[in-house]
Amino acid sequence: MIKKLSLLAGICAMGLMTACSDDSTPDPTKAELCGAGITHDCLVGTWTAKGAADKNSGAMFAEMDYSGNPGSLILNKDGSFEFDLPPMNPNAGYPDCNPVYGTWTVEGAVLNLASNINNMCLYSKKANLTPKVEVVGAEVKLSFEQMWFFYGDTDEMAIRNTGTEIFTISASAK
Repeated sequence: MIKKLSLLAGICAMGLMTACSDDSTPDPTKAELCGAGITHDCLVGTWTAKGAADKNSGAMFAEMDYSGNPGSLILNKDGSFEFDLPPMNPNAGYPDCNPVYGTWTVEGAVLNLASNINNMCLYSKKANLTPKVEVVGAEVKLSFEQMWFFYGDTDEMAIRNTGTEIFTISASAK
């Protein structure tokens, strides 16, 4: 009887260990998560704030190209965000506006953003954006159809009206 119980306990223990080790499926990468478009899981993570580009040509605006010294946009699972502007030109005369906090949600293909700060760089405001997400080499690129985070960086209406903000994250990120 004791041998049978010991054998049964051993079989159950092996079964539990096998069940635990069967979860060998790796977590999906950002490239995989974003492959179907904008979703909550695709957007969660720390994105590099590259700057603003022309919507039509994709060329970065020289005065808003932060690729060499980018900021960051952190989209948390709980629906909060933190945006750190790229380091400003010391001659720009703007106060340090970092970080900007707010909330975000995704409804279909629409990203809803609401900042909860009020300063010279980004005031309390809301936006409903339809971002574009695409895998470009080793990065996933996120771009908005309008300026939002970088809107206050320029007074030039041509840039404000034709600009798109560019954020990237590693395509292999999980």
